[in-house]
Amino acid sequence: MKRVSLFILVTVLTVSFAQAQTPLTYNGGVIEGRMLTHAQVKDVMSVNSEALRAYNSGKVFETAGLIFDVVGAGFLVWDLGKRIEGGKAKGNDTLLAIGFSAGAVGAILGLIGDAQLKKSVKLYNSKLGGNSLSYQIDFGLTQTGGVGFNMRF
Repeated sequence: MKRVSLFILVTVLTVSFAQAQTPLTYNGGVIEGRMLTHAQVKDVMSVNSEALRAYNSGKVFETAGLIFDVVGAGFLVWDLGKRIEGGKAKGNDTLLAIGFSAGAVGAILGLIGDAQLKKSVKLYNSKLGGNSLSYQIDFGLTQTGGVGFNMRF
């Protein structure tokens, strides 16, 4: 029983190490093919301070862009609502210009943030070099009818 427990512990540690060294991929907010929380990404990138700084910078730009987009949309909706309402309450061209401008600034900040996030993933992967590990784990029945465990690196 002690041997089995030791084997499982070594296997889990090996798989954990292999996952930590796997190169990341980024696709529009999805890292490694799944949504990772900010804390998870910080844990993964903690080994590379330059990549972590670029990631944090990208998140700041994305958040600022979102705030500008929300403010711009608020001004646009308010002004367009007044214009549709008609009567004495006519729209204000200044509010309309502020809304469009804030939306444009938000879009630009969002694009800058996305570029920084892509840069952070590239920086992280570049520091891995040739030390990245890939692995494959197979569980199942063997040809002799027993239970098998196979791990390839």
